[in-house]
Order: sequence, then structure tokens, then C-alpha cells
Amino acid sequence: MDNVFIGAGSTVLYGVKIGSNCIIGADTLVCENLEENGVYAGIPAVRIGSFENYLKKRRSYRGAVVKRSQKITRQEVIYAWNVFRQEHSQGWCVTGKQGEQ
Repeated sequence: MDNVFIGAGSTVLYGVKIGSNCIIGADTLVCENLEENGVYAGIPAVRIGSFENYLKKRRSYRGAVVKRSQKITRQEVIYAWNVFRQEHSQGWCVTGKQGEQ
């Protein structure tokens, strides 16, 4: 089990084996062995994509990227929030309740 990320609130049952290079989404129930190089989510865990495709998508993302420094300016924070709002403006707000803005 190398290079595995397990999201918050996930449950992995005893005896389950997780392959290398796996991402398990938040609140996922893992009750069967997971193959390597996969992205999993749901109850029970279902493969929703490959690790390689996830990496390609993340590397091509040019959204709200902050410079690699310890100091973040107010302007960078405002820019990041504006990008977030534009990409998530389909009737859902931060609280997750539909229709609220």
C-alpha cells in the first residue's frame, strides 16, 4: 500500500487490501480489495477513474494556483475565490444546499 490517499470519514473494513497509487474519496466505504492505480468513491467503493487520468487532469488545471511561498496576498485570495465561484455556480453554494446563493 504505497502512495494511497484516504479521504476524511472513510471506512476501510478489516482485511481489505488497497493497491498502490489509489485515491479514496471522503466518506467512502471500502469493503472489498481495491486494484492499484485507481480513484474510488461511494458506498460501497466504486472505481470512478484511473490514477493516471486524475494526474493528467490535475496537471492541466490552470485555475487558482498560488505561488509556492508562505505569503499569500489578499489579491491572490480574492482571485482564488472568484475562480471557485465561477466553476461552482450551478445552483450549489458552499453549504451544499441547492438553490441558496
